[in-house]
This record gives sequence, structure tokens and C-alpha cells, in this order.
Amino acid sequence: MVIAGVTGLQIAALKPALSQESAIEACKVWQAIGPAQPGSIDKLIAYFKGLFTLKSEPAQPVATGQLYFTNQSSFSRQPRCLDAQPIGARLHFYLPAGIVARKLGELSFAKDKYWLVETEYGLRTFVKESNLSPVERDKVYFFADAPADNAETQKKFCLEQSAKPCTSAEHRDNKYLSPKSLYAVALLKDFAVYDGENFALQRTNPDADRKCGTIKVGLYDGSGQRKELGRLNTCDESDRGSVKSNRLDRRIKVVRSADYEAYFARGIVASVSRIESGVLAKIAPEFAYQKLCNDKFEFKSESEVGIKAGASIKFMAAIELGGSANKKYVWTLQQQLSEKMALYSHVYALQTDKAEARVDSALIQIRYGCEEDASVPQRLTEIRISSPLRDPAADFIFSNEKTAEDKSAKQGMEVSFTGRGLLFNQGFAFQIVGQKDYFRMRDMLFKILRTESADLIRDLYKDGEDNLYRSRMTSFFAHLVLAAAGKPYLESDDGPE
Repeated sequence: MVIAGVTGLQIAALKPALSQESAIEACKVWQAIGPAQPGSIDKLIAYFKGLFTLKSEPAQPVATGQLYFTNQSSFSRQPRCLDAQPIGARLHFYLPAGIVARKLGELSFAKDKYWLVETEYGLRTFVKESNLSPVERDKVYFFADAPADNAETQKKFCLEQSAKPCTSAEHRDNKYLSPKSLYAVALLKDFAVYDGENFALQRTNPDADRKCGTIKVGLYDGSGQRKELGRLNTCDESDRGSVKSNRLDRRIKVVRSADYEAYFARGIVASVSRIESGVLAKIAPEFAYQKLCNDKFEFKSESEVGIKAGASIKFMAAIELGGSANKKYVWTLQQQLSEKMALYSHVYALQTDKAEARVDSALIQIRYGCEEDASVPQRLTEIRISSPLRDPAADFIFSNEKTAEDKSAKQGMEVSFTGRGLLFNQGFAFQIVGQKDYFRMRDMLFKILRTESADLIRDLYKDGEDNLYRSRMTSFFAHLVLAAAGKPYLESDDGPE
């Protein structure tokens, strides 16, 4: 495939699982690259795929049957290359405590060891070894699944282990589960559930009836050390007296090994990365361009488009995304001819066990509006996800400013994005500082994907009755938007590090 790339290009690469401590394949590609030549997009693709590929690739991933969870919040890492070795890593995306992952291979950045992992929602990334703990088959884990920055979202527990229920009368202000580094663990045999229940479906089917009650737990921090013993009421304590007073509390994420083994068996393999302009300048300089405010599109053919900046025109290479996708790309651009619009384009790919869900490459467009006298974007208008499997008029749109036509279209989902001009000028839509930003955006995206985008998810595989596939696909798209449009930050008291 040939991909029209631009500053901040994102591609999702699909590769078999890999293992063992080894150099990153991308660094070998980087070392072999000479002076950039037009048409070097193939080298760019090879470099990107190599960011999540190690040189040694055994037939089977590491400890295939063993799953792990993030024991504290952190930002995962993406490697950076100099010559043939990784020189460090940049922030990739935010992970709260309790994200389930499968190890694929190990690598050292400076003095720290990292694992290449496949997350529960399919995206690959590098996570520090000390931030991962094994999911034990005879245990059940309870993680905070909401920000713990105020009393309403904090899931509190009771001290001491006894047979009596854990009630709010025993709650203390500083005793609650935290997505940063405090979680609860109980014996699996003590956890009562309905037959056939799978807790990996919690986010995509939050209204299902699930058993709940008080259970004896140990409270653990990010080091894996037990801090104290206690009792956790897994029921929704805000729902007492209602018809569904025994509903599982939505502020809790329940993790059991068997649930997530079945979840990972529904294969989704993808990775997403932001490639810096310096990489593009070396490998494929002809792709290092975006449509900025006051630039104009020049349509040369059905598959070639240029950007006119002042008196000069820079044509982007012909796009071959498979089938009619190249024409679709130009079609989507022709819907926005105004120079008072800025556009940052990214590319993703997706592969699942269902052949119908395989997309070699498709577009993520982040569109911005420009004020009359401004040279940089001033507001976000929409995030648009395209798929060659869908009609061009049915792009999946997270809209911030709907047009009259969008308001009547089912695929135009209104989202409230907040951001800054500097973020927009870098091709981002919002920032992710820590738990509060992550859960706010994640829950907003999940709600839309759950309730208003059934057609999008259903189009990508034929078996609409497979709830685990539907759940994992929904989670993938939510986190694809988070990774593509969210800028990670560390510098805040709300941040995880």
C-alpha cells in the first residue's frame, strides 16, 4: 500500500507476535536509510512497522497463556532511534491501573526494561516491566474504573476482614480504590457470579445485571505489596432503594483470568504511532505537509490532490489505499474546500480474526476551523474515521461543530472537545494529563460507540452475535481516537507520574 503521509502521520501496523530482548527493527531500517528520495514511502512504512517489531521473532509470543495487568498508572512508551539502537522513548498513551495486557517481547530503554505488549483493546505499546503484574487464575481483581479525584467517583472500602457487610458508616475519606496505584484482590472462590458472566463486557454492556455484595479483599499498591486487609462492597452504593439495588458498581473494573483469555482470543492486532517531522524529513520529505489555515486544495485527479500555499502548489503523492479508497480520500477532502479549514490526516489499519474486518489502511482526519485573521487553527470541528468498507458519505464523525446536514445524519456524533490553539496546530484535539482526562474522554467515546455507532461496528464483521468481538472492536475504536487525537502530558498534579 502507498500512504499519503504528513507531519504527525499515524499508521497502524499489523505484525505477528514477537519476543525476546532484542533491538527494535525500526532502528535497523533507520540505519540503512540513505538520502531521502521521492517515493520513499515504502521505507517510511517499514520504519513505522519496525517501531513495534523486534529483530528476533519466534513462532510463538512469550508465555501465550499468561496475562498481565498494569499495577499503577503511567504513560506507555514509543521508541526513538539513533543509528541502529533505541536512544530513548517518547510518551505513547495513558494507561490507568488495571489494563490487561499480553507480553510479546522485551527491550531496554537506557537502564529500564520494557515489555512490548498487546493491550486488551488491541493496540501495541511498550510498558515498563515494573508496571506489570501477572493475573493469577485463582484470584479476582478490582480496579478503580473512574477518576478518584472527588468523593462521588471514589469507590471506598472498609477496613478489617469480617463477615459483616461493608457499609458507608465504616467508610473513611482516604480509603478508596485509585486508578493510580491502589487495587483490591480476593480469592476467586469467594466471588459469586452468574453462570456465563464475562466481566470483559462491563464497559460495552454496563446495564447488565451482575451479582454483587461484600467480599474480603487485600489492598495492594503499585509495588505489588499488600498494604492492608479489608472488605469491599461491589454493589452500586448510590443505587440503594431502587429496583436494581444489587447492580455491580460501575466505578469498579473486575478482572478474572478466564474472562480476558476469552477476550484476547477474539484477535484484534493494531498499533498506532505519531511519527515526528524529523523522521519524515529524513525518510520521506515529500509527505511532510499538512493543510494549514489559508492554504487551498488543488484537485489534480480523482486520486491526487495538492495544497496551494501562496503562489506555490505542493502535490501529495497519489494515494493507493486498496480498492476505491483512494477516490474516497479525495471525495472526503472535496467536502471541505474552504481555506478557513486546517486538516491533519492520519492513517490506521486493523486486522482481526474475522476476514471482513481486515482493513489495510484507512483515514483518520482531524479538522479544524480558522478565524478570519488567524494563521493557526482556532477550534476543532471534527474527528473523522473512514473505512473502505463503508460508503464515503458514511464516515464515522465525532463532531464538535455540526452542520445542518450532520445533525440529521446518524454517523455524526456530537462530542464536547476542549483544547488549546497550540494543541490544534500540532494535530491534536485534546490533552491527556492523567486519570481525569482519560476517563472523561473514554467514557464519552464509549457512550457514543455503544449507543449510536452500531452500524460502524457491525460493518466490520459479519457475526453480530459475538458479544466479545463487538466489545473489543468498540474498545479499539475508542482508544484509537484517544491515541490519535490526545496529546499526553506529565506536568500536572493530576498526572500519573
